[in-house]
Amino acid sequence: MPRMDGVAATSLIRRFNHSTVIVGMTSHVHPAAVMAYYAAGMNDVLTKPFGKEGLRTVLARHFGDPSRSRSRSRSRCRLTLI
Repeated sequence: MPRMDGVAATSLIRRFNHSTVIVGMTSHVHPAAVMAYYAAGMNDVLTKPFGKEGLRTVLARHFGDPSRSRSRSRSRCRLTLI
């Protein structure tokens, strides 16, 4: 984001929306940096590089495993990748 990093964007989103799942994608793997993302309100953090399985794991954690159940409406799921 040109004028706002992911932590600032998450903090702003959380002021008016607490239900959208926010997943941070970052190359910062230091525990203090990752904890700052969670403290800002992110639901999860994917550290780069990550593959399909890493993304699938995070999505399954927050939305369930789509191969097991199709009952959850996709239109009702909100995800923001920052």
